Amino acid sequence: MIIPDLFRLNDWSTRRFNLFIWSILVAYDFSFISNVPLYSIEILSKILGFVILTFIPGYIILRIFKVHDIDRVVTLLLAIGLSLSFIMIFGFTVNMFLPYIGVSKPISTFPLFYSLNISILVLMIIYYFRDKKFNSSQNQLRITFSPMLFYFILLPLFSILGTESVNHYNFNMPVLILLFVISLSPILIALDRISRDLYPFMILSISLAILYNMNLISTHLWSYDIFYEAHTSKYVLENGIWNPGNKTMVPLLLFTILSPVYSLICDLNVIWVFKIIFPFFFSLTPLALYYVYKELDFGNYKIDSEIAMLSVFVFIFFYGFYKDMPDKQHIAELFLALILILSIFNTQKRILLFIFSFSLVVSHYGISYFFVFSLIFVSMMSRFRVNADTSFLTPTYTLLFSVLTFSWYIYISAGDVFEVITQVGYHFLSGIKDIFQANNDGRSASAYLSYLSNGILWVIYMLIHLILQFFIFIGVLNLLLSIMHNKTKSFEIALLTIIFYAFLFVQFFKTYGMGLDRILQITLILLSPLSIWGYSFCVKNLNSVYARIISKRIYRNKENGNLNLIFESTLTRNEAINKNHITNLSKKARLCFSIFLMIFFVFNSGFIFWMTGYPLPGYCININPNSGWPVYSESEICGVDWLKSHENEHNRIAVFNQWDTIKSRDGLLVAENFYSKDLIPIQTNTTTLYNSYLFLGKYSVDKVEDGEEDVDLQDTLFYNSTLKNSNKIYNSEKSHLYLAE
Repeated sequence: MIIPDLFRLNDWSTRRFNLFIWSILVAYDFSFISNVPLYSIEILSKILGFVILTFIPGYIILRIFKVHDIDRVVTLLLAIGLSLSFIMIFGFTVNMFLPYIGVSKPISTFPLFYSLNISILVLMIIYYFRDKKFNSSQNQLRITFSPMLFYFILLPLFSILGTESVNHYNFNMPVLILLFVISLSPILIALDRISRDLYPFMILSISLAILYNMNLISTHLWSYDIFYEAHTSKYVLENGIWNPGNKTMVPLLLFTILSPVYSLICDLNVIWVFKIIFPFFFSLTPLALYYVYKELDFGNYKIDSEIAMLSVFVFIFFYGFYKDMPDKQHIAELFLALILILSIFNTQKRILLFIFSFSLVVSHYGISYFFVFSLIFVSMMSRFRVNADTSFLTPTYTLLFSVLTFSWYIYISAGDVFEVITQVGYHFLSGIKDIFQANNDGRSASAYLSYLSNGILWVIYMLIHLILQFFIFIGVLNLLLSIMHNKTKSFEIALLTIIFYAFLFVQFFKTYGMGLDRILQITLILLSPLSIWGYSFCVKNLNSVYARIISKRIYRNKENGNLNLIFESTLTRNEAINKNHITNLSKKARLCFSIFLMIFFVFNSGFIFWMTGYPLPGYCININPNSGWPVYSESEICGVDWLKSHENEHNRIAVFNQWDTIKSRDGLLVAENFYSKDLIPIQTNTTTLYNSYLFLGKYSVDKVEDGEEDVDLQDTLFYNSTLKNSNKIYNSEKSHLYLAE
């Protein structure tokens, strides 16, 4: 079947392109202004809003910069990345300048609606004068229907169905079936059961299935940092403006602009922006990495489509890919992957690199600073390289990215010269603290080894991770040798890979704020292909050793008179056999590695633990919502909403929390609606609390944390000295509110 190639919308003729864009825009505008759902289907208006924000600006910008005739999936990725960047820049501009013309709430429905229409109109005018003479080259897409295509279409839908069965019926069998089916995917690749044309769609389908299967658990947020970020977005939506000088918010455009804009234009609660739209954005990262991996050339190691696919599965199957709701780190990884695509494909449009670099800077502190250090290392080492392939990762780009990074934090410091200097220093140190400051948060390699006490299955789980790390280590050694012998063509990417591994390597011996799992998830962006290189190296050398042993045995069995001749002929025959064996082993080795990936996933996903009755990893809330990660009941959510609507500004809010920062289960939920640093942390030995509300969630109404143990609430000093004399002002089955006067 032949359909219009929507992936290459920028390659359409001017007339068709204009007609398509204006049709979508007019349909959405009519629905918005009339306040009537399109065709009486409310979700269509939301989908149109999503399409306008996610695709339309990017494709227009591609035409403005005359980007044509490149791979359709790469075109799609660039268009989405440009759209997200445009929305952040557009929203930031609206937020800063509309107040000067009397619009006190620029980040609200009607100012955004009219501003967005005007901005798209301006983009269309610019594109028309720059690219109106472009002759349409590729505007049709041929689709071949196959069972595998339908399978990958249905996979995310089945994932959502499985999640709903857990949410409403506490029945996880569909989820377990889904996880097992997904674990077989690398084997299908190794056995050539999937057409290479389907590889990109396969990646997107599996990524969405895994992410939605986790993110759609509960109707509310879960995870950790996402609650602080949601507080920022809610604050902007409530006040209609972002004040960069407001220290109660996360100063990243991802949460001050992007999520509020999607919420308003799509008429979607911001909670669902985080649960539906952000996972979609992050699912594009593996897809982008696939195209990066395919183009890598490390000299002795050239990656074909099949190896690139298996490398992507290393990235996807690691639990760091899905253990948290996608937030600042994950969206920053998407922009980092897009920067790598531009470096690999070298589209000669440096302005795109500037745009994605800015988006990375305003998405995540830690990755931005880490990338600055990595670029400095690449720039220094590139000076010793002659006849290297041209790349965007040059000293000039390093300087540009560094200026962007520090300029942004100078801006958000928003004060006099001295305050600017001190605040920039503070943000810089805060950003790199997660990377370089050692602490004892229990997330180093040595800390993870403590899980070995949970049984033999956890020992096997750790061994699987150690095997993967061993393969990566061998791959890095091979890469270093390739660089030293001046064989690698993807030189800058190779240097980035080395610094990524150095960063990861240090994590094994120190405990860092970001945690080993988060660092590994970031560094796997470039380290995943090296795991297969290391594995391949091990297999080939084991095969070589085996061949030599066989040759020596044959040699000993021959008569002494013909030793030399026989030994020589045996070696010749054996080398010929071994050569064919290597070719066959290559297929078998890939199959073995795909089986390893299958085992890797059934452990990481928690499937094997549930099937054998072992304790689940805490993040496996898609199998059991009570496995450990904070998942909230409707009763608890209603309790915090009631507190939000009935609070007295003269009273503070308290939660049980035994850490320096608010990260207890109750504290996270409350921090979604109230500034976390204004909350009063209560411990079991607290004796006084005045003029404050106290929120108790479904666990703390009975038991509270005291060090490493849970104790009965009524046995605590706090309860007997303070709480039992306080007034209970809200009571539901799983949440209580007290007022201590």
